[in-house]
Amino acid sequence: MAAKNLPSEKFAEMESRRDAPQTALDAELVTVSAKILTLWAENNFPLPPEGFTLTRTGRPIPFVELDLEQPWESLDISHELTSKGIAKFVADYRKTVA
Repeated sequence: MAAKNLPSEKFAEMESRRDAPQTALDAELVTVSAKILTLWAENNFPLPPEGFTLTRTGRPIPFVELDLEQPWESLDISHELTSKGIAKFVADYRKTVA
């Protein structure tokens, strides 16, 4: 069954990776502070050189399969870093709309 609003080839790619270990570096979305985005823009949005690889640091964040049929309130998303990250995101967002 294809996910809503996903092209079938993208869904197939996601399904093919379902059993592969997932880590934070495999994320499709990241939060970046306004300061970093501004610096990137001021430098004309440079991209990494050809062949660039990112060196992994820290511990991998394991992928956890969730039952998405359950009410979202039943999911335990509490974590100290989640709370800090949300607070930082909100502060950065408020700076952009101030």
